Amino acid sequence: MTVYVEWDVFMGSFTSDRQPAYNGIPYQATEFTDRTINLSVNTSIEIGEFGRSSATVLLDNSDGAFTPGGGGTYQDWDFLANPVWIRARTGTDPASLTAQNPMFTGVVSGVQFRDDGYSAEIELQCDDVFSIIQRSAFLADYDNLLNPLKVHTLISGILNLSANVVALPKFNSYYTYYPAYYYTPVGDSSPFTMKAGEDLEISVSEGEFVGDRLNDIVVGEHGIAFPMWLFADFVFDFPPFAVMYYQQGHVARDWLWGGTANYNAYDEFVFTEGTPTGTELPFSSPKVGFSIDNLITKADITAPAGILQSAENTTATTQYGVRTASFSDMALQYDEQALELAKHLVARYSEVRFGVEELSITGGQIRNQCADAALTHVNWLVTAPTVGNFQISPENGRVLGALFHPAYVEFTGAGGVSLSSRVAFFSLSLEVNETDWVLRLNDGRPAIETFGFVFGETNYGVLGTNRLA
Repeated sequence: MTVYVEWDVFMGSFTSDRQPAYNGIPYQATEFTDRTINLSVNTSIEIGEFGRSSATVLLDNSDGAFTPGGGGTYQDWDFLANPVWIRARTGTDPASLTAQNPMFTGVVSGVQFRDDGYSAEIELQCDDVFSIIQRSAFLADYDNLLNPLKVHTLISGILNLSANVVALPKFNSYYTYYPAYYYTPVGDSSPFTMKAGEDLEISVSEGEFVGDRLNDIVVGEHGIAFPMWLFADFVFDFPPFAVMYYQQGHVARDWLWGGTANYNAYDEFVFTEGTPTGTELPFSSPKVGFSIDNLITKADITAPAGILQSAENTTATTQYGVRTASFSDMALQYDEQALELAKHLVARYSEVRFGVEELSITGGQIRNQCADAALTHVNWLVTAPTVGNFQISPENGRVLGALFHPAYVEFTGAGGVSLSSRVAFFSLSLEVNETDWVLRLNDGRPAIETFGFVFGETNYGVLGTNRLA
Protein backbone atom coordinates (compact mmCIF):
# COMPACT_ATOMS: atom_id res chain seq x y z
CA MET A 1 0.00 0.00 0.00
CA THR A 2 2.16 2.78 -1.31
CA VAL A 3 1.60 5.81 -3.52
CA TYR A 4 4.59 6.85 -5.64
CA VAL A 5 5.24 10.21 -7.31
CA GLU A 6 8.08 10.88 -9.75
CA TRP A 7 8.81 14.19 -11.49
CA ASP A 8 9.84 14.77 -15.12
CA VAL A 9 11.20 17.78 -17.00
CA PHE A 10 10.71 18.28 -20.73
CA MET A 11 11.72 21.13 -23.02
CA GLY A 12 10.82 21.67 -26.62
CA SER A 13 7.94 22.20 -28.97
CA PHE A 14 6.65 20.54 -32.10
CA THR A 15 9.31 20.12 -34.78
CA SER A 16 6.63 20.17 -37.46
CA ASP A 17 2.92 20.95 -37.61
CA ARG A 18 1.91 17.31 -38.13
CA GLN A 19 3.20 15.70 -34.94
CA PRO A 20 1.27 14.19 -32.02
CA ALA A 21 1.27 15.20 -28.37
CA TYR A 22 0.81 13.29 -25.12
CA ASN A 23 -0.77 14.68 -21.94
CA GLY A 24 -0.34 18.19 -23.28
CA ILE A 25 3.36 17.80 -24.16
CA PRO A 26 4.60 17.59 -27.77
CA TYR A 27 5.74 14.06 -28.49
CA GLN A 28 9.03 15.41 -29.89
CA ALA A 29 9.85 17.46 -26.79
CA THR A 30 13.19 16.46 -25.22
CA GLU A 31 13.22 14.96 -21.75
CA PHE A 32 15.85 16.44 -19.43
CA THR A 33 14.85 14.63 -16.23
CA ASP A 34 18.22 12.85 -15.95
CA ARG A 35 20.01 16.20 -16.21
CA THR A 36 17.82 17.94 -13.63
CA ILE A 37 19.61 18.52 -10.32
CA ASN A 38 16.64 20.23 -8.68
CA LEU A 39 13.61 22.28 -9.59
CA SER A 40 11.02 24.52 -8.00
CA VAL A 41 7.57 25.75 -8.95
CA ASN A 42 5.69 28.70 -7.44
CA THR A 43 2.03 29.29 -8.27
CA SER A 44 -0.46 31.76 -6.87
CA ILE A 45 -3.99 32.89 -7.59
CA GLU A 46 -5.94 35.88 -6.38
CA ILE A 47 -9.47 37.23 -6.57
CA GLY A 48 -9.85 39.68 -9.44
CA GLU A 49 -6.34 39.07 -10.82
CA PHE A 50 -4.62 36.72 -13.24
CA GLY A 51 -2.98 33.85 -11.45
CA ARG A 52 0.73 33.50 -12.07
CA SER A 53 3.20 30.63 -12.08
CA SER A 54 6.98 30.46 -12.32
CA ALA A 55 9.62 27.77 -12.12
CA THR A 56 13.36 27.32 -11.71
CA VAL A 57 15.17 24.32 -13.20
CA LEU A 58 18.83 23.55 -12.46
CA LEU A 59 20.46 21.38 -15.15
CA ASP A 60 23.74 19.48 -15.05
CA ASN A 61 26.06 20.71 -17.82
CA SER A 62 29.24 19.02 -16.58
CA ASP A 63 29.79 17.48 -20.02
CA GLY A 64 29.39 20.86 -21.74
CA ALA A 65 26.47 19.59 -23.82
CA PHE A 66 24.68 22.97 -23.65
CA THR A 67 27.71 25.25 -23.90
CA PRO A 68 27.42 27.30 -27.11
CA GLY A 69 30.22 26.44 -29.53
CA GLY A 70 31.37 23.54 -27.38
CA GLY A 71 30.43 20.82 -29.84
CA GLY A 72 27.95 19.19 -27.48
CA THR A 73 24.58 17.72 -28.33
CA TYR A 74 22.67 20.86 -27.34
CA GLN A 75 25.20 23.56 -28.23
CA ASP A 76 22.63 25.22 -30.52
CA TRP A 77 19.69 24.82 -28.17
CA ASP A 78 17.42 27.89 -28.25
CA PHE A 79 16.20 28.17 -24.67
CA LEU A 80 13.76 31.00 -25.33
CA ALA A 81 12.03 29.20 -28.22
CA ASN A 82 11.47 25.92 -26.37
CA PRO A 83 8.71 25.74 -23.73
CA VAL A 84 9.30 24.00 -20.41
CA TRP A 85 7.03 21.27 -19.08
CA ILE A 86 7.16 19.90 -15.52
CA ARG A 87 4.90 16.97 -14.80
CA ALA A 88 4.35 14.24 -12.24
CA ARG A 89 3.88 10.53 -12.81
CA THR A 90 1.95 8.71 -10.10
CA GLY A 91 0.75 5.26 -9.20
CA THR A 92 0.85 2.40 -6.72
CA ASP A 93 3.36 0.40 -8.76
CA PRO A 94 6.73 2.16 -9.29
CA ALA A 95 7.25 0.19 -12.48
CA SER A 96 4.13 1.58 -14.19
CA LEU A 97 3.39 5.16 -13.21
CA THR A 98 0.79 7.25 -15.05
CA ALA A 99 1.64 10.71 -16.38
CA GLN A 100 -0.55 13.51 -15.05
CA ASN A 101 -1.34 16.83 -16.67
CA PRO A 102 1.70 19.11 -16.17
CA MET A 103 2.22 20.95 -12.90
CA PHE A 104 3.92 23.78 -14.79
CA THR A 105 4.16 24.88 -18.39
CA GLY A 106 5.85 28.04 -19.52
CA VAL A 107 8.74 29.66 -21.31
CA VAL A 108 12.33 30.40 -20.32
CA SER A 109 12.81 34.02 -19.24
CA GLY A 110 16.39 33.83 -17.98
CA VAL A 111 19.46 31.58 -18.36
CA GLN A 112 22.49 31.50 -16.07
CA PHE A 113 25.59 29.41 -16.87
CA ARG A 114 27.92 28.46 -14.03
CA ASP A 115 31.18 26.74 -14.99
CA ASP A 116 34.39 26.54 -12.94
CA GLY A 117 36.16 24.17 -15.31
CA TYR A 118 35.32 21.10 -13.23
CA SER A 119 31.55 21.23 -12.83
CA ALA A 120 28.95 23.21 -14.71
CA GLU A 121 25.29 23.98 -14.18
CA ILE A 122 22.60 25.90 -16.00
CA GLU A 123 19.84 27.61 -14.09
CA LEU A 124 16.66 28.35 -16.03
CA GLN A 125 14.16 30.91 -14.81
CA CYS A 126 10.74 30.21 -16.32
CA ASP A 127 7.45 32.10 -16.42
CA ASP A 128 3.95 31.12 -17.46
CA VAL A 129 2.90 32.14 -20.97
CA PHE A 130 0.96 35.18 -19.81
CA SER A 131 4.41 36.75 -19.77
CA ILE A 132 4.36 36.54 -23.60
CA ILE A 133 0.95 38.15 -23.87
CA GLN A 134 1.47 40.96 -21.40
CA ARG A 135 4.40 42.34 -23.41
CA SER A 136 2.24 42.72 -26.52
CA ALA A 137 0.51 45.93 -27.54
CA PHE A 138 -2.79 46.41 -29.32
CA LEU A 139 -2.33 46.91 -33.06
CA ALA A 140 -5.59 48.78 -33.47
CA ASP A 141 -8.38 50.38 -31.47
CA TYR A 142 -10.86 47.87 -30.10
CA ASP A 143 -14.13 48.01 -28.21
CA ASN A 144 -17.21 45.93 -27.56
CA LEU A 145 -19.35 48.82 -26.35
CA LEU A 146 -23.08 48.08 -26.60
CA ASN A 147 -22.11 44.44 -27.15
CA PRO A 148 -21.25 43.17 -23.66
CA LEU A 149 -19.50 39.81 -23.44
CA LYS A 150 -18.60 37.29 -20.78
CA VAL A 151 -14.95 37.27 -19.79
CA HIS A 152 -14.09 34.06 -21.65
CA THR A 153 -15.63 35.30 -24.90
CA LEU A 154 -14.13 38.76 -24.57
CA ILE A 155 -10.55 37.65 -23.87
CA SER A 156 -10.64 34.86 -26.46
CA GLY A 157 -11.95 37.25 -29.09
CA ILE A 158 -9.21 39.79 -28.41
CA LEU A 159 -6.36 37.28 -28.57
CA ASN A 160 -7.60 35.19 -31.46
CA LEU A 161 -8.22 38.15 -33.76
CA SER A 162 -4.84 38.91 -35.34
CA ALA A 163 -5.97 42.43 -36.21
CA ASN A 164 -6.02 43.22 -32.49
CA VAL A 165 -2.71 41.89 -31.19
CA VAL A 166 0.53 40.33 -32.36
CA ALA A 167 -0.02 36.64 -33.11
CA LEU A 168 0.97 34.32 -30.29
CA PRO A 169 3.92 31.97 -30.91
CA LYS A 170 2.84 28.69 -32.52
CA PHE A 171 5.88 26.73 -31.36
CA ASN A 172 5.85 24.94 -34.74
CA SER A 173 2.24 23.82 -34.41
CA TYR A 174 -0.30 24.21 -37.21
CA TYR A 175 -2.03 26.97 -35.27
CA THR A 176 -2.52 28.38 -31.81
CA TYR A 177 -5.80 28.92 -30.04
CA TYR A 178 -6.72 30.70 -26.86
CA PRO A 179 -9.84 29.24 -25.26
CA ALA A 180 -10.62 31.05 -21.99
CA TYR A 181 -12.80 28.36 -20.52
CA TYR A 182 -15.27 29.62 -17.99
CA TYR A 183 -17.05 26.56 -16.71
CA THR A 184 -18.36 27.19 -13.21
CA PRO A 185 -21.56 25.60 -11.98
CA VAL A 186 -24.79 27.04 -10.64
CA GLY A 187 -25.80 25.49 -7.33
CA ASP A 188 -25.84 21.72 -7.35
CA SER A 189 -27.10 21.48 -10.91
CA SER A 190 -25.61 19.25 -13.55
CA PRO A 191 -21.99 19.87 -14.60
CA PHE A 192 -23.21 21.37 -17.86
CA THR A 193 -25.36 24.16 -16.38
CA MET A 194 -22.74 26.80 -15.83
CA LYS A 195 -22.35 30.22 -14.27
CA ALA A 196 -21.05 32.55 -16.94
CA GLY A 197 -20.24 35.64 -14.88
CA GLU A 198 -20.67 39.33 -15.57
CA ASP A 199 -21.46 41.13 -18.84
CA LEU A 200 -18.35 43.20 -19.55
CA GLU A 201 -17.46 46.06 -21.89
CA ILE A 202 -14.04 47.47 -22.68
CA SER A 203 -12.56 50.10 -24.94
CA VAL A 204 -8.83 50.15 -25.77
CA SER A 205 -6.60 52.26 -27.96
CA GLU A 206 -3.84 51.23 -30.31
CA GLY A 207 -0.53 50.92 -28.48
CA GLU A 208 -1.93 50.02 -25.07
CA PHE A 209 -0.38 46.94 -23.45
CA VAL A 210 -2.51 43.84 -23.86
CA GLY A 211 -1.67 42.51 -20.40
CA ASP A 212 -2.87 45.67 -18.70
CA ARG A 213 -6.25 45.57 -20.40
CA LEU A 214 -6.73 41.85 -19.87
CA ASN A 215 -6.16 42.50 -16.19
CA ASP A 216 -8.87 45.16 -16.34
CA ILE A 217 -11.28 42.57 -17.72
CA VAL A 218 -10.50 40.10 -14.95
CA VAL A 219 -10.91 42.80 -12.29
CA GLY A 220 -14.35 43.58 -13.74
CA GLU A 221 -15.48 39.98 -13.27
CA HIS A 222 -13.64 39.78 -9.93
CA GLY A 223 -13.61 36.01 -9.81
CA ILE A 224 -10.65 33.63 -10.05
CA ALA A 225 -8.41 33.53 -13.14
CA PHE A 226 -6.01 30.60 -12.96
CA PRO A 227 -2.46 30.84 -14.38
CA MET A 228 -2.27 30.52 -18.14
CA TRP A 229 -0.54 27.44 -19.50
CA LEU A 230 0.28 25.70 -22.76
CA PHE A 231 -1.41 22.49 -23.78
CA ALA A 232 -0.17 20.71 -26.89
CA ASP A 233 -2.72 18.61 -28.73
CA PHE A 234 -3.16 16.69 -31.97
CA VAL A 235 -6.30 16.98 -34.05
CA PHE A 236 -7.21 13.83 -35.95
CA ASP A 237 -8.51 15.57 -39.02
CA PHE A 238 -7.58 15.07 -42.67
CA PRO A 239 -4.78 15.83 -42.74
CA PRO A 240 -4.10 15.61 -38.98
CA PHE A 241 -2.36 18.58 -37.44
CA ALA A 242 -0.76 19.81 -34.23
CA VAL A 243 -2.22 22.68 -32.20
CA MET A 244 -0.88 24.63 -29.23
CA TYR A 245 -3.61 25.83 -26.89
CA TYR A 246 -3.06 28.79 -24.59
CA GLN A 247 -5.28 27.55 -21.78
CA GLN A 248 -7.04 29.83 -19.31
CA GLY A 249 -9.58 28.85 -16.67
CA HIS A 250 -11.92 31.18 -14.79
CA VAL A 251 -14.37 30.88 -11.92
CA ALA A 252 -17.24 33.35 -11.50
CA ARG A 253 -17.07 35.50 -8.39
CA ASP A 254 -20.48 34.42 -7.10
CA TRP A 255 -19.92 30.69 -7.54
CA LEU A 256 -21.17 28.81 -4.50
CA TRP A 257 -19.47 25.51 -3.74
CA GLY A 258 -21.66 23.35 -1.56
CA GLY A 259 -19.14 20.90 -0.19
CA THR A 260 -19.73 18.03 -2.61
CA ALA A 261 -18.83 16.99 -6.14
CA ASN A 262 -22.39 17.90 -7.19
CA TYR A 263 -21.08 21.45 -7.40
CA ASN A 264 -18.54 20.34 -9.96
CA ALA A 265 -15.57 20.60 -7.62
CA TYR A 266 -13.88 17.54 -6.23
CA ASP A 267 -14.70 16.53 -2.68
CA GLU A 268 -12.51 18.00 0.01
CA PHE A 269 -8.90 17.24 0.63
CA VAL A 270 -8.71 15.85 4.14
CA PHE A 271 -5.36 16.43 5.83
CA THR A 272 -4.99 14.52 9.09
CA GLU A 273 -2.31 14.59 11.78
CA GLY A 274 -2.90 10.93 12.61
CA THR A 275 -2.41 7.92 10.40
CA PRO A 276 -4.21 8.60 7.10
CA THR A 277 -6.86 6.14 6.02
CA GLY A 278 -8.79 5.92 2.78
CA THR A 279 -8.36 9.13 0.80
CA GLU A 280 -6.87 11.12 3.70
CA LEU A 281 -3.49 12.83 3.30
CA PRO A 282 -0.65 13.39 5.78
CA PHE A 283 0.87 16.82 6.42
CA SER A 284 3.40 18.67 8.57
CA SER A 285 4.40 22.19 9.62
CA PRO A 286 0.94 23.73 9.93
CA LYS A 287 0.58 27.45 10.46
CA VAL A 288 -2.57 29.14 11.72
CA GLY A 289 -3.66 32.76 11.79
CA PHE A 290 -6.34 35.34 11.16
CA SER A 291 -7.66 36.43 7.75
CA ILE A 292 -6.76 40.08 8.41
CA ASP A 293 -5.21 40.76 5.00
CA ASN A 294 -8.50 39.97 3.25
CA LEU A 295 -10.69 42.19 5.43
CA ILE A 296 -12.89 44.70 3.57
CA THR A 297 -15.29 46.96 5.48
CA LYS A 298 -16.02 49.44 2.67
CA ALA A 299 -15.96 49.18 -1.13
CA ASP A 300 -15.97 51.99 -3.71
CA ILE A 301 -16.58 50.94 -7.32
CA THR A 302 -17.00 53.08 -10.45
CA ALA A 303 -18.01 51.97 -13.92
CA PRO A 304 -16.77 53.99 -16.96
CA ALA A 305 -18.57 57.34 -17.05
CA GLY A 306 -20.55 56.14 -14.05
CA ILE A 307 -21.27 57.45 -10.58
CA LEU A 308 -19.30 56.19 -7.58
CA GLN A 309 -21.07 53.22 -6.00
CA SER A 310 -20.28 52.40 -2.38
CA ALA A 311 -21.17 49.78 0.19
CA GLU A 312 -20.08 49.56 3.82
CA ASN A 313 -20.42 47.26 6.78
CA THR A 314 -20.70 49.89 9.49
CA THR A 315 -20.43 47.32 12.28
CA ALA A 316 -17.10 46.07 10.90
CA THR A 317 -15.89 49.64 10.37
CA THR A 318 -16.65 50.43 14.00
CA GLN A 319 -14.76 47.34 15.12
CA TYR A 320 -11.72 47.53 12.82
CA GLY A 321 -11.68 50.97 11.25
CA VAL A 322 -12.14 51.59 7.53
CA ARG A 323 -10.51 49.05 5.22
CA THR A 324 -11.49 50.09 1.72
CA ALA A 325 -11.33 48.26 -1.59
CA SER A 326 -11.47 50.84 -4.39
CA PHE A 327 -11.73 50.22 -8.15
CA SER A 328 -12.45 52.81 -10.81
CA ASP A 329 -13.22 52.72 -14.53
CA MET A 330 -14.18 49.06 -14.29
CA ALA A 331 -14.97 47.00 -17.41
CA LEU A 332 -18.66 47.08 -16.50
CA GLN A 333 -21.78 48.32 -18.29
CA TYR A 334 -23.86 49.91 -15.58
CA ASP A 335 -23.76 51.52 -12.18
CA GLU A 336 -25.97 48.66 -10.99
CA GLN A 337 -23.11 46.22 -11.67
CA ALA A 338 -20.68 48.43 -9.77
CA LEU A 339 -23.01 48.56 -6.79
CA GLU A 340 -23.50 44.79 -6.91
CA LEU A 341 -19.73 44.24 -6.77
CA ALA A 342 -19.34 46.71 -3.90
CA LYS A 343 -22.03 44.91 -1.89
CA HIS A 344 -20.50 41.55 -2.76
CA LEU A 345 -17.06 42.53 -1.45
CA VAL A 346 -18.36 43.92 1.81
CA ALA A 347 -20.69 41.00 2.43
CA ARG A 348 -18.06 38.39 1.74
CA TYR A 349 -14.93 39.83 3.34
CA SER A 350 -16.06 41.93 6.30
CA GLU A 351 -15.31 39.32 8.99
CA VAL A 352 -11.98 38.24 10.45
CA ARG A 353 -11.75 34.47 10.77
CA PHE A 354 -9.21 32.12 12.32
CA GLY A 355 -7.89 29.03 10.59
CA VAL A 356 -5.08 27.16 8.91
CA GLU A 357 -2.92 29.28 6.62
CA GLU A 358 -0.16 26.90 5.59
CA LEU A 359 0.96 23.27 5.61
CA SER A 360 3.52 21.02 3.92
CA ILE A 361 3.41 17.54 2.46
CA THR A 362 6.42 15.56 1.24
CA GLY A 363 6.92 12.76 -1.21
CA GLY A 364 8.20 10.61 1.62
CA GLN A 365 5.01 11.17 3.63
CA ILE A 366 2.85 10.21 0.66
CA ARG A 367 4.97 7.17 -0.11
CA ASN A 368 5.11 5.90 3.47
CA GLN A 369 1.72 6.87 4.89
CA CYS A 370 -0.93 7.15 2.17
CA ALA A 371 -3.30 4.30 1.43
CA ASP A 372 -3.72 3.28 -2.20
CA ALA A 373 -7.17 4.84 -2.12
CA ALA A 374 -5.55 8.28 -1.81
CA LEU A 375 -3.99 8.08 -5.28
CA THR A 376 -6.65 10.19 -6.97
CA HIS A 377 -6.32 12.89 -4.30
CA VAL A 378 -2.55 12.86 -4.75
CA ASN A 379 -3.09 13.34 -8.49
CA TRP A 380 -5.07 16.50 -7.75
CA LEU A 381 -2.21 17.82 -5.63
CA VAL A 382 0.44 17.43 -8.35
CA THR A 383 -1.36 19.02 -11.33
CA ALA A 384 -1.63 22.67 -12.23
CA PRO A 385 -4.62 24.59 -10.84
CA THR A 386 -7.11 25.31 -13.60
CA VAL A 387 -10.57 24.43 -14.89
CA GLY A 388 -11.10 21.18 -16.77
CA ASN A 389 -12.15 21.23 -20.40
CA PHE A 390 -12.24 18.89 -23.35
CA GLN A 391 -8.45 19.07 -23.84
CA ILE A 392 -7.06 18.62 -20.36
CA SER A 393 -9.79 16.59 -18.70
CA PRO A 394 -12.92 14.68 -19.62
CA GLU A 395 -14.69 16.43 -16.73
CA ASN A 396 -15.68 19.77 -18.23
CA GLY A 397 -15.93 22.48 -15.60
CA ARG A 398 -14.15 20.58 -12.85
CA VAL A 399 -11.82 22.75 -10.76
CA LEU A 400 -8.46 20.95 -10.90
CA GLY A 401 -5.32 21.15 -8.80
CA ALA A 402 -4.42 22.02 -5.22
CA LEU A 403 -5.48 25.69 -5.23
CA PHE A 404 -9.05 26.95 -4.84
CA HIS A 405 -9.80 23.40 -3.77
CA PRO A 406 -11.80 22.80 -0.56
CA ALA A 407 -9.65 21.32 2.19
CA TYR A 408 -10.33 20.14 5.72
CA VAL A 409 -7.26 20.24 7.96
CA GLU A 410 -7.64 18.29 11.17
CA PHE A 411 -5.18 18.67 14.01
CA THR A 412 -4.84 19.51 17.69
CA GLY A 413 -2.88 22.44 19.03
CA ALA A 414 -1.33 23.23 22.38
CA GLY A 415 -3.48 22.46 25.39
CA GLY A 416 -5.50 19.95 23.42
CA VAL A 417 -7.36 22.70 21.56
CA SER A 418 -8.76 21.68 18.16
CA LEU A 419 -7.37 23.86 15.38
CA SER A 420 -9.22 22.01 12.63
CA SER A 421 -10.63 24.20 9.92
CA ARG A 422 -12.03 24.26 6.41
CA VAL A 423 -9.94 26.34 4.04
CA ALA A 424 -8.85 26.86 0.46
CA PHE A 425 -5.21 27.56 -0.41
CA PHE A 426 -4.31 30.35 -2.82
CA SER A 427 -0.60 29.70 -3.39
CA LEU A 428 1.82 26.80 -3.51
CA SER A 429 5.52 26.11 -3.76
CA LEU A 430 7.04 22.86 -4.96
CA GLU A 431 10.66 21.91 -4.44
CA VAL A 432 12.11 18.76 -5.96
CA ASN A 433 15.64 17.43 -5.47
CA GLU A 434 17.38 14.14 -6.15
CA THR A 435 16.09 12.46 -2.97
CA ASP A 436 12.61 13.86 -2.25
CA TRP A 437 10.13 16.64 -2.89
CA VAL A 438 8.00 18.93 -0.74
CA LEU A 439 4.80 20.76 -1.62
CA ARG A 440 3.91 23.74 0.56
CA LEU A 441 0.34 25.01 0.42
CA ASN A 442 0.16 28.65 1.51
CA ASP A 443 -2.25 31.58 1.85
CA GLY A 444 -5.02 29.45 3.30
CA ARG A 445 -8.32 31.31 3.53
CA PRO A 446 -11.57 30.30 5.23
CA ALA A 447 -13.67 28.15 2.91
CA ILE A 448 -16.92 29.90 3.84
CA GLU A 449 -15.41 33.18 2.62
CA THR A 450 -13.82 31.64 -0.46
CA PHE A 451 -16.71 29.57 -1.80
CA GLY A 452 -19.70 31.38 -0.33
CA PHE A 453 -22.48 30.59 2.11
CA VAL A 454 -24.82 27.76 1.04
CA PHE A 455 -28.05 27.19 2.95
CA GLY A 456 -28.59 23.64 4.17
CA GLU A 457 -25.01 22.40 3.78
CA THR A 458 -23.65 20.57 6.80
CA ASN A 459 -20.25 22.25 6.91
CA TYR A 460 -20.78 25.29 4.70
CA GLY A 461 -23.74 27.18 6.02
CA VAL A 462 -26.57 25.43 7.86
CA LEU A 463 -29.16 28.10 8.59
CA GLY A 464 -29.19 29.05 12.26
CA THR A 465 -25.84 27.50 13.16
CA ASN A 466 -22.24 28.65 13.33
CA ARG A 467 -20.98 29.03 9.78
CA LEU A 468 -17.50 27.99 10.91
CA ALA A 469 -18.69 24.63 12.25
